[in-house]
Amino acid sequence: KFDVSGSIPEFIYSDPVKLRHILLNVLDNAIKFSSEGPIIFTAKLEIQNRKPVLNFLIRDLGIGMTQDQAVHLFEPFTQVDNSMTRKFGGTGLGLALARQLARALGGDVTLTSSVPGKGSTFSVTVDSGPIKDSEVITSFQLVTEHNVEVPEPRKLRTNLSDMKVLVVEDSVDNQLYIMSFLKKEGIKVEVASDGLEGMTKAQSGNYDLVLMDIQMPVMDGYTATSRLRKGGYRKPIVAFSAHTLQNEKDRYSKAGFDGFISKPVRKAELLQWLAKFRHINQAEM
Repeated sequence: KFDVSGSIPEFIYSDPVKLRHILLNVLDNAIKFSSEGPIIFTAKLEIQNRKPVLNFLIRDLGIGMTQDQAVHLFEPFTQVDNSMTRKFGGTGLGLALARQLARALGGDVTLTSSVPGKGSTFSVTVDSGPIKDSEVITSFQLVTEHNVEVPEPRKLRTNLSDMKVLVVEDSVDNQLYIMSFLKKEGIKVEVASDGLEGMTKAQSGNYDLVLMDIQMPVMDGYTATSRLRKGGYRKPIVAFSAHTLQNEKDRYSKAGFDGFISKPVRKAELLQWLAKFRHINQAEM
């Protein structure tokens, strides 16, 4: 159920990709732990520290939690208890990542209330930027009344659960984001925070794929990949970067990358690369 409390600006100044990740992660958490009843999504405009912020309240009617359980809620890899991991799945990364991204957008993700057996309410705030000349909306009716057909995502037929991936990326946000959906597929994931560390780990670990960022401290992705290839490393290495110009793609190939994924990394695209290398490895066995 979607609703607006009062009126909100039609447009805000923020990062749409990060905001989408935040809301999807919190909504995913609400859906995961709600066995019955609707998820109530309410948007409202607030003034905090003399600045306008957009506040999204996400309420579920799920299992809820105690105060002791809520203390560790935003710690990576933490769920309320191990039995929830077995029952509901997930890695405990979603809320931790959502909070980091929200704080990067001048806001936060907080648990405003939770009652065992009755559900929880989360607050997502982001800095709206200047809204003086923005039109306002008072409901989501104009959006929801359109009959928009959303195609169902194609199910992945290849079992990736025994694969192992090395993510070489200096951004903790991106590390957590990629790890969150790979681990949901049962894929083992390790991380490195710069090219030198990534090169060292790749040489010593048996990875099915190395996902290599380009711009990193200490050693960039080009240098790390070139050195790995010159040293005889033959496992797949896929570059990911916000730079997608053709001359950059040519440079990726010359450096020894097997492929390229543009940022922000899309789950479906990365899983397709993993499935491709899985089929190649099986054919070579």
